[in-house]
Amino acid sequence: MRRTKRRMVWGAAAVVAGLAVAACARDASAPGVRVPTDAEAPTAALADGAVVRAVVRDEVEVPRLGASAAVRELGFGTHEGVVIGGVALDGASGAPLALRPGSEGGSFDLRHNDDEGHDHRLVLHGQPGGGGPPASVRYERDGEVVAEVDYRWERRGGGYVLRERTLTLHRHGRMLLRQVRRIEGVEIAAGVPTAEAPGAGPAPRPPVWGVQNVSCFREWVVYISASGVLIVAGEIYAVAPNPASGGALIAAAGAWEQSLQSLLMCQYNSTIGL
Repeated sequence: MRRTKRRMVWGAAAVVAGLAVAACARDASAPGVRVPTDAEAPTAALADGAVVRAVVRDEVEVPRLGASAAVRELGFGTHEGVVIGGVALDGASGAPLALRPGSEGGSFDLRHNDDEGHDHRLVLHGQPGGGGPPASVRYERDGEVVAEVDYRWERRGGGYVLRERTLTLHRHGRMLLRQVRRIEGVEIAAGVPTAEAPGAGPAPRPPVWGVQNVSCFREWVVYISASGVLIVAGEIYAVAPNPASGGALIAAAGAWEQSLQSLLMCQYNSTIGL
């Protein structure tokens, strides 16, 4: 199993490196990008097949000893995703852009022990008052906080669109960096239902956050590997902040969020017996 995990980590690292090269090819200043106001932006329902376009600004904050934190912009441009199974994922990174309601609110605790004796824990907190997508997720390894992510959502199109996501990475009890994604304009346009789209397979179920503690071994392994790659990408950026390491950090964060979605989906599907 150790060899299998090592291969997964290196494979994920290679994917991140490739995405970083692609990110470097883009102009981070994104000239000509126009941010639509909410009044101007069309609002269709967040039905399967709808297209969500968002103007995204990515920034990173790195603490510095004895000085104010260094804040850098990593990217600014229009991203889009198609709603499939109630979720629109950023086509560039895999991070969520919008979703339909899928669960009751509340706090949930998920645990996994790997074959090397490490204890992994995910703590989810729902929206105040219940209902809707999660407000925050915390990942711990052997009781030590590794990553925390806080979400701010807005009701649109019968569901929720992301307005801000703050991802904080920790290493040995200290903050390594904080990466913030801000959505400065959102359009929801009607599209072809996924069931009618050429080559479309069965749409996955929307994520339901009120899940139980079941196995989902493969999803846990992928998530743990993605977490390791994310921390390595954060460490590299903190030491050598440049467009390449910034692109790798954004790619790793997207892969981490996508693996988190897959894990939670598996937990839900296992609970209802699919």
